[in-house]
Amino acid sequence: MMNAMLISSGMSQDMWGEAILLATYLLNKIPFKKKDVTPYELWMRRKPSYKYLKVWGCLAKVVVPPPKVQRIGPKTMDCVFIGYAHHSSAYQFLVYDLKNPEIHKNTIMESRNASFFEEVFPCLKKELRSSSTPVDEIVHDEDQEQLEAEEVEPRRSKRQRIEKSFGPDFLTYMVEGEPQTYRDAVTSSEGPQWKEAIKNEIDLILQNHTWELVDLPPWCKPLGYRWIFKRKMKANGSIDKYKARLVIKGFRQKEGVDYFDTYSPVTRITSIRLVLAIAALKNLEVHQMDVKTLF
Repeated sequence: MMNAMLISSGMSQDMWGEAILLATYLLNKIPFKKKDVTPYELWMRRKPSYKYLKVWGCLAKVVVPPPKVQRIGPKTMDCVFIGYAHHSSAYQFLVYDLKNPEIHKNTIMESRNASFFEEVFPCLKKELRSSSTPVDEIVHDEDQEQLEAEEVEPRRSKRQRIEKSFGPDFLTYMVEGEPQTYRDAVTSSEGPQWKEAIKNEIDLILQNHTWELVDLPPWCKPLGYRWIFKRKMKANGSIDKYKARLVIKGFRQKEGVDYFDTYSPVTRITSIRLVLAIAALKNLEVHQMDVKTLF
C-alpha cells in the first residue's frame, strides 16, 4: 500500500513514513477477510465513519493560521494532504508553495480549514506524450493546469468549517483585526475583553511602583504615551488571551539632551547552555519564569 501510494501520488520516497501511517490507519477501518468487522469497531465499540477520508497526496487549499497570516497577501496556501492528526480531528498537510514568506516549504502542519481537490496531484510529474510533441507545448500545458488548480475558488462550506473549528472569536479576529487606539479597543465587539486587559496592565504598573508623581521642571517637555493591543494565539489558532501594554513615546527624546547612556539586558545562547550544563552536572532543578509585564 505504501509503495502504491507513493507512486500514484508522485510524492517523494522520504514520505514513506507518513504513507505507512495512513495505510495502517485505513487497514484498521477495513473489515477482516473472515469476519465482517473492523479492528476499529472491536476497539471502539462503534462502526467507523468514512465521510472524512481524502485521497492521499492530493492538492488542498489550506487557510493560513492567524499567527502567520498577512494583511496584504493570499489567505490560503497550497498544500499536499498526507494524513490525519493523531490527537485531534484535523488533517495533516505538507506545505509546498512559497507564497507566504512566514511559512517555509516542506513544513508539516495540522488544520481542519481546507478545501480538497482530490483529482489534482501537485507532486505527480507529467510524462512526455510522444517524441513528436514540442517541449514548449508540454510546458505550456503544465503551467495552464497549475494555474487552473490555483485559481479554483474554495467551496462555500469552508467558512462553516472555520466557525466549527475555532469559534466566533476566530471570525472576529479575521474581520476586525487588532485595534490601534484606545477608543477602537473599548468600542469594538471585544470591548469587555480589552477593558479587562487594560485594567490588568494599570494594576500591575501601580503594584510595581514604576513611577512617582512630581512637578514638571519648566525646561522639560512631557512625553506622550499610547496603548498597544495584541491577541495572544494558541497553537490551534484560537485566542488565548488579550494583552494591553502602556508604552511611552520615547522616540521623541534626543540623544545627548534627554538621555546619555542606554542599557538593555540580553542573554546569549552560550550562557543559557552553560547554566543548563551546570544544572545537569550538579543535579539541580531548573525553573523557567515568564515575565508578565515590563516597564
